[in-house]
Amino acid sequence: MKNKTLFLILFISTTMLTKTFSQQTGTYTDTRDGTVCQTIENDKIGESISELIDLIYKSIETTNHDQTLSYIDKALKLSPENEILYFLKGIVLENMNKKEEAIKSYLKAIALKENYFDALFNLGTIYYNEAARISKYAMALPLSQSEEFDNAQKKLKLELLYALPYFEKAYEINSNDSDLIEVLYTIYVEFRDDSKNYMAKYLIFQNKKDKLN
Repeated sequence: MKNKTLFLILFISTTMLTKTFSQQTGTYTDTRDGTVCQTIENDKIGESISELIDLIYKSIETTNHDQTLSYIDKALKLSPENEILYFLKGIVLENMNKKEEAIKSYLKAIALKENYFDALFNLGTIYYNEAARISKYAMALPLSQSEEFDNAQKKLKLELLYALPYFEKAYEINSNDSDLIEVLYTIYVEFRDDSKNYMAKYLIFQNKKDKLN
């Protein structure tokens, strides 16, 4: 008989940028408490690219993902080193359930801007939400399926290990994000008995989480 000690992991939402875009400065403000701003450098802004970005934001609110991708790809031809466009492409691909392609887009955004908080957060979220899906599945298993439960737990921890470095890097950039603190706390709960290092991080983030309440 299995012992259901698996910590229930809840799904989290990826970060979306707001529709606020200044054509003069090329500045976007994201939705994570307005603490992080993404900027397109002046040499990346032209009439055509700004018009396409406006179309992207209008289209991204709809379910016409193919149309949105076509706008993004056109914009990328004009501004191929634009990390925000790769970030937006990742969001659209995620909405299309094309996770592997979304991962590649987020990684490209991070390659262009290594301290890109939103891309790091969303990349970690892909793996984290897969762990949440496995957690939900495992918690619903009958007690008689202990082997299946153990296999699910191993898969869950693997997904969390994939997510962890991206969340930890994002935390280095913005240590005040409450959602990120909650996420890291949840991950360290899962690993706290695996090593002294994880236990130490768990205790740190338990304290940070308590201060949020």
